[in-house]
Amino acid sequence: MYSWSRKLGQAIAGGLVGWALGWIGYQSGGVEQNQSVLDGIYTLGTLVPALLLVSLLAPVFWYPLTKKRVDENAAILEERHAASAASASEQA
Repeated sequence: MYSWSRKLGQAIAGGLVGWALGWIGYQSGGVEQNQSVLDGIYTLGTLVPALLLVSLLAPVFWYPLTKKRVDENAAILEERHAASAASASEQA
């Protein structure tokens, strides 16, 4: 499963890179690229990773998992589990 998911991820990443280069107007085959294509490559190499990093860090600020919040969530799950178990035993 790990090997398959890794191969799938690499295939998707390669496809996305090819699509992105085509979208910015990249021409293969040793053709000299114009300045807008070079700027697009620079943007793909710097801005896109920066946006991905920000999107990964966003949950830290929007939903911080403090010890208190984790304990509250655990208590809620325990209550739900107990209620579900009681409901199942009543139906049996």
